[in-house]
Amino acid sequence: MIPLYYEIAIPCPLPKTFDYLPPESGETIQPGMRVLVPFGKREVVGFCLSQKSKTDVPFDKLKQISHVLDTKPLLPDRLLTFFNQISQYYHHAIGDVIVTGLPSLFRQAKPCELQEINSQTLPPIQTIQTPSLTLTAPQQNAILTFEKSFNQAHNYLLKGVTGSGKTEVYLQIIQKLVQAGYQALVLVPEIALTPQTLSRFQERFGEWVYPYHSQLTPKLRKKTWLATREGLARIIVGTRSALFLPFSHLKIIIVDEEHDPSFKQQEGFKYFARDMAVLRGQHEKFPVLLGSATPSLETIHNVQKGKYQLLELPERANSACLPTVTCLDVRHKKFIGGLSNQLIHEILQTLKRGEQVLLFLNRRGYSPAFMCFDCGWLAQCHRCETRLTFHQAQNRLICHHCEATHTCYAKCPECGAAKLQPLGSGTERIEEAIQEIFPEFSILRIDSDSTRTKGSFQASLDKIHTNDPMILIGTQMLAKGHHFPNVTLVAIIDADSGLFSTDFRAIERMGQQIIQVSGRAGRGTKPGKVIIQTFHPNHPMMEVLLYKGYWEFAQLLLQERQKTNLPPYSFLALFRAESTKSEYANSFLENLAQLTKQKIQQKNIVALGPVPAPLARKSGKYRYQLLLNANTRNELQSLLKIILRLIPTISNHNRIRWSLDVDPIDLV
Repeated sequence: MIPLYYEIAIPCPLPKTFDYLPPESGETIQPGMRVLVPFGKREVVGFCLSQKSKTDVPFDKLKQISHVLDTKPLLPDRLLTFFNQISQYYHHAIGDVIVTGLPSLFRQAKPCELQEINSQTLPPIQTIQTPSLTLTAPQQNAILTFEKSFNQAHNYLLKGVTGSGKTEVYLQIIQKLVQAGYQALVLVPEIALTPQTLSRFQERFGEWVYPYHSQLTPKLRKKTWLATREGLARIIVGTRSALFLPFSHLKIIIVDEEHDPSFKQQEGFKYFARDMAVLRGQHEKFPVLLGSATPSLETIHNVQKGKYQLLELPERANSACLPTVTCLDVRHKKFIGGLSNQLIHEILQTLKRGEQVLLFLNRRGYSPAFMCFDCGWLAQCHRCETRLTFHQAQNRLICHHCEATHTCYAKCPECGAAKLQPLGSGTERIEEAIQEIFPEFSILRIDSDSTRTKGSFQASLDKIHTNDPMILIGTQMLAKGHHFPNVTLVAIIDADSGLFSTDFRAIERMGQQIIQVSGRAGRGTKPGKVIIQTFHPNHPMMEVLLYKGYWEFAQLLLQERQKTNLPPYSFLALFRAESTKSEYANSFLENLAQLTKQKIQQKNIVALGPVPAPLARKSGKYRYQLLLNANTRNELQSLLKIILRLIPTISNHNRIRWSLDVDPIDLV
């Protein structure tokens, strides 16, 4: 019997599905198949979710499916169930969820050529040659412990100091699964880390390894998607969107550098890939392994509650020692381009030994401000409530929020003086100073400005791996995951930026960043040294981090979070509203706050705001936010379901652009 109606998910912001009549051809459509349907004044590609015998839509309002694009389901049932769970948790349109990891070629109204890849092309099972490595006892224990839960929904935290061999643990665990015919997913936080991780896995597993991230061509993304669906791709190394691939025999997800905020999608569909990896493991009954030298407070809290099992690698592999750390008090010290004389001396001694130096400053450009020294005027972005950054290489002022560019001012617009000067240091300014101080040595700056062209980042990494003496200047692109055996000195130019931020997570991220950057030193046979320039050497959090370690640092932060009822001891949801007129955005959230307070039944939920966002104006839009803080996840979810249904009743909801961020990690 032909179903009367089909439930179709449309990739659009509307948080609902749409019912359609069967096509004229009478074809039976299965869940997971793509269809072409009329939507408004155009035709779009939708996804069949279910067959229905009833609908609430009046018959004269129903439209008919125009065309069926697939001969069999493109999306398996278990993946549709996963999409539905995510959609409900984040209160986001399921059509948008489905297309998050879908290759762009599948969003077009063209048949899917499944014959391009089929299971008959699978390579034969081979005996993988494992390198003759001597694993440390903690590595062996981690592998043996993990192997006991291959068929269970179990979560692990692999906490290993930098250079402890976490990747080798990943490789050995995955090897057993791959040889048994299963698939594995390795998530990395950034595309910049994908090539090196990919090369490690390809060296071990060859053609069974496929990449998946946004910088692949549409054809390559389609190839990987199909290879994953048909079981040919045994190991996927990718960024957060790889979580949505249609695995046929997935048996493990590894989330490397699980603490990294890059796992949270900040635009559009705001999901956290780490948390959704855990959800997928629970749904499909396989283990999830989270790895980090600096675990997030949420993950540590889950370990302490018994939800995750802790596996530790407390020492570096290959008998390498952890670097010594020196906290350099730079108060009342003279600087040359942001560098103290003591640091300059240490750099020179390191270079004379034929070793490499890494200077870390997480601020690209020449200087973060452009100022008139007569009247104090600062160059501001006309579209954002923030200062413009001076980029000397381009001789331009650039906004790092909206990317607007401006020509440099010859005279001050306020007083007409010609005494305009850059204020503060970025990576370009550090590079300029280093070139003057050490003209005889190679200097390599690595940030998003210097690595824009294709292949430039890999070319820079290749230069570093020649092990020639050189000075590396970099942002967070060099802070994690990299193995530079000849880097023996790491200097953190400005360690204080996270100590006084309005974001309650800033100190946690500062600690993670310091530990991660420090871990680039002394990873080879030579001892490493870390120098941290700070104006606050006696800050209690800095002292705990440097002299008692990250775990004690995290415990102290957890105590503060518990006292202030902040995550992980509470659960947040953030409503954002923006408009070209500030009163529209503010009024919308004020009305929403009133509705919310009327629906709060217990005192376990608090509505804070609305208030202007920390960056109150961005890209010409005024931004306000309303924060909900709940004691339990269920209470927050129940409240969100109620108030989201009420938003259409707010009079000015069509005048603004609003969004909901469940479990926000960035309040800016």
